[in-house]
Order: sequence, then C-alpha cells, then structure tokens
Amino acid sequence: MRAALVPAVLFLALAGCAGKTTVIVVNEPPTEAPDGVEVVYVVDDATTIREIDAVHDLTFDNGRRQYLMGFAKRYDLGPRAQTHLVRTAMSVLNFDLFRRDVLMAMAGNPTLFPEARVAILDQVRRLNFDNSRQAVLNRLADNPGRPAPHTDDLPLQDPSPAS
Repeated sequence: MRAALVPAVLFLALAGCAGKTTVIVVNEPPTEAPDGVEVVYVVDDATTIREIDAVHDLTFDNGRRQYLMGFAKRYDLGPRAQTHLVRTAMSVLNFDLFRRDVLMAMAGNPTLFPEARVAILDQVRRLNFDNSRQAVLNRLADNPGRPAPHTDDLPLQDPSPAS
C-alpha cells in the first residue's frame, strides 16, 4: 500500500505546486525525482524512536553520550526522531558537556529539520554554562538545515474581518 502511495504523493506535489516541493518518503528505495521536487528519504520514525529510547538501558553517561551521538550524526532521521533525540539527550545525560556534545552534533547535522531546530532552541536554555549555550546556538546559526515547507503558493489572507 505504501508503494502505491509514493507515486500519488509525487503526482500531487507536482500537480499543485509551482516552485520547489519537499516530499518525505519513509523506507522506500531511492528513485529519480522530477525537477523542482526534493525527495527526502528517512527511516521509520517509530522504530528509530524506540532505538533512541534504548539509551535508558545504559548505566553510564559516557556510554549514553556515545550512543546518542551516533544518532545525532545520522542523515536519515525524520523530524519526529530528531526532536525526540534532542529531548532524550537533555533528560538522560547528567553532564553538561555531554548534553552540549549531542546538541552540537544535532545542530550541525545538514539534514536538520525545522522541528528539531525548534527543539534545540527550546532545550538549549537547560544547559548550565553560557559558553555551552553559545556554542550550540552558533552551530545552529551556521547550519541552514532543511528549509521550512514553501508557502509561496498559498493565498494571502486578509487579517481584518469581513464587513
């Protein structure tokens, strides 16, 4: 069923848009994308989130840090998994330096989704040291990540009520 859905999503994306469109495809083999369409292949978020949650089975912070750093550097994480990784790192890691390391890796990931960017911005204030917060914010500022969905084709709505 999912295999039939992908061409339909691509067709709808092409039919209704002028400009660049991003289509996120989960667990499908890479295919050639038509002009103006960026196809992003990510792994299944539900499965990846369960893998990230396995960090709770580790006893020591150093092992947790290494485990989470592996995920933070992956290019195939979807937006939910990236966001979950940020929140999990901040809740399970005790040392500020280790928290900073994971946030820095995620903030520097070229496939960073806007949702994960927001999660990092929400969590960075929980870092204990100003230089750690500044380092993460600088890394985030240097990484454009994935663009937000294009809204150029949406009609502008008049904020004033109709009279």
